[in-house]
Amino acid sequence: MNSLALSHQYREMQVKTSDPPGLVLMLYDIAIQLLNSLIKHKESKPKTIPEKLKLLEERSLSLIKVQQIILELKRSLNLKIWAEGQTLYHLYEYLYGRLIEANLKQVDEPIEEAFRILSKLREAWGQAAVVYRQKVKAGGYHLNAVQ
Repeated sequence: MNSLALSHQYREMQVKTSDPPGLVLMLYDIAIQLLNSLIKHKESKPKTIPEKLKLLEERSLSLIKVQQIILELKRSLNLKIWAEGQTLYHLYEYLYGRLIEANLKQVDEPIEEAFRILSKLREAWGQAAVVYRQKVKAGGYHLNAVQ
């Protein structure tokens, strides 16, 4: 079995065995990793047209993946039980629009902004996950209470 297949199996097992906050953290981690990769490679200067097209395609695909993650994060908000989630919902909408702008105009500033915001949100969700898991362990929450 090749390393890509093993990586896919590992990720699949993570998703199947993770609690709700763990799934949210996985989405953040993937989005942040993709954005970080785009930031690191923004200085790439391909020499040929095929290289430029390949780089443009890779960039666009990465941005679309991050947009899909943001849509999933937005969909995962249960505004019926968390009214304050409206603010986060609107922030996700803003980030989604900024990433569309980055893709259409081929500019880097929205990518860097999204990276900063998602990194801070990921940190906050990481802290919330710790509290959630402590309460589950103490019997204060059921595992599916957040869904």
